[in-house]
Amino acid sequence: MKKPLSTATFIATAIALTLTGCTGNNNRTHTPAPVVTPGQSAPTVTPPVAVSKPIVTPIIAQPETKSEPIAVTPDSAPTAATTEASTALSTVEQKAEQQRIAAQQQNIRKVVVLLPDHPSLGDVNRDIEKGIHAAHQQRPHNGSLQLIFIHDQLPAEQLLAKAKAYTPDWIIGPLTKSDIQPIGSQTDKQQILLNRLDIATAALQLGLPVEDETNQLLNSFGNNTQPIAVVASNDATEQRILTSLQQQASARNIPVITVAVDKQNADISDWLENEGGLKESRQRIERIGKLLRTKFDMPAQPRHDLQALVLLSNTKQAHNFMPAVQFHQISWPILATSRLLPTRKGDKFNEPDFEGIRVLTPPYLLSNLSIETPFEALGWDSYQLLGNPLAINIDGMSGKLTPNNNNQLTRQLTWQRIQGSQLKPIK
Repeated sequence: MKKPLSTATFIATAIALTLTGCTGNNNRTHTPAPVVTPGQSAPTVTPPVAVSKPIVTPIIAQPETKSEPIAVTPDSAPTAATTEASTALSTVEQKAEQQRIAAQQQNIRKVVVLLPDHPSLGDVNRDIEKGIHAAHQQRPHNGSLQLIFIHDQLPAEQLLAKAKAYTPDWIIGPLTKSDIQPIGSQTDKQQILLNRLDIATAALQLGLPVEDETNQLLNSFGNNTQPIAVVASNDATEQRILTSLQQQASARNIPVITVAVDKQNADISDWLENEGGLKESRQRIERIGKLLRTKFDMPAQPRHDLQALVLLSNTKQAHNFMPAVQFHQISWPILATSRLLPTRKGDKFNEPDFEGIRVLTPPYLLSNLSIETPFEALGWDSYQLLGNPLAINIDGMSGKLTPNNNNQLTRQLTWQRIQGSQLKPIK
């Protein structure tokens, strides 16, 4: 026969149940905020027509150089994400495949790079070209390969015809969807497009789509279908990322609670109080205090049904709301996309308020190679894919590259944890 509970034990049990929200009348449900659909169109810029001569660059093989140490560093010597050969292949088959790829790359003599001369893409085109040159010099495929850069501002069909007039072994580019879509059906398997379309093409499609990051972020939750809270401002880029994440989360049955913040003054204090459960927790503490005629000096606890707080913000915006998260000692795991990090390797990154955040990190930020920006990484990867469209044994600078059935390469970034204003590998 069980002994009856003592008065002290009964009161302690009541307090525990009340503070954790496990009381019989706690039936509040949290309804996700409505989907915010960003604008689909962008202003069209009509540049002046300017035709320049292509640039022919002979190969100049140089020893691999190392860049200056970056401000964001991992625990050990940084390495790029390594793309492994298919696990279905045996060791002998893998070796034979690598030899076949090496033989193909030895036979490449001429590569044309299409970078249409749009005024708004001047810096981007220069970064892509710099990345291709870096790969061409540091990891050349052979000693006879030529690079021909075409920067002409021509209609897409004429641009492709001009490239093919050089009878190249491979063509890299163009970049923008508006330049790719008119020639999509005219491409072949010896071409690497620098963007991803919504349709399959004969050419390989390489790009930096945000869908890769949102998909990888949601995959980290496994089969857990508890809600996630997503912080997003009214910035057009963040709204586009939010829409992608909401669509992918819906397919996984993961509810998304949108934490809307202002682009210029991102603050989530009110949301933490009301929707985040802090106010309700304080009310429970007060009720039990009155019941027991005592005052409890204990912090409010956030709601326990969220599995993570996801940040779509950039560094500047996160500065405005992370202090509140730290002050309230929010216990949810905090995940972020690469927008939280500097885009240029070597930029200062001293963010004590970001301690503990898990962030998707592009490999170029962790590499000692002379690749500084996302588009330099894109150029580097496009060169490495010449003669190797299945991305076998490629150390991708934009991410771990994997081809799918639509001839598209998806990227997988590296999960890192921010500790002491540095990136540390998550083991």
